Amino acid sequence: ALTFDVVNREGNYIGGVIAPGLPLMTRYLHEKTAQLPLVELGGKIPARGDSTENAMVIGAKIGHRGMVREIFHHICDTTGSETFLCATGGYAEWALEGIGIDCVIEKDLTLYGLGEIYDFSIKQK
Repeated sequence: ALTFDVVNREGNYIGGVIAPGLPLMTRYLHEKTAQLPLVELGGKIPARGDSTENAMVIGAKIGHRGMVREIFHHICDTTGSETFLCATGGYAEWALEGIGIDCVIEKDLTLYGLGEIYDFSIKQK
């Protein structure tokens, strides 16, 4: 799954979005249809859908980027003009490539958060 978490200026969680991740999209097509294969998602987006696999990769990757763009726009439109966006995770950089979203990409944000929790717990002892 792909999650979007919204935090206000005071650091309070105010909501979020849960959407299908890229691997889930292609796995679902494979599992819920009679003949569609499970496709590899590595590499560039094919120029054209000249095979079933290429057609699936194009649909999944371009569709996923479009979904990410629209969710970010929705978050910005509903939370105000001073929204700060930070993306994290393995597909973050790829998903934001070329879609015109002003966003900080921090792949290891979760690890930094765990470090902060550890530091906080040590200080409490």
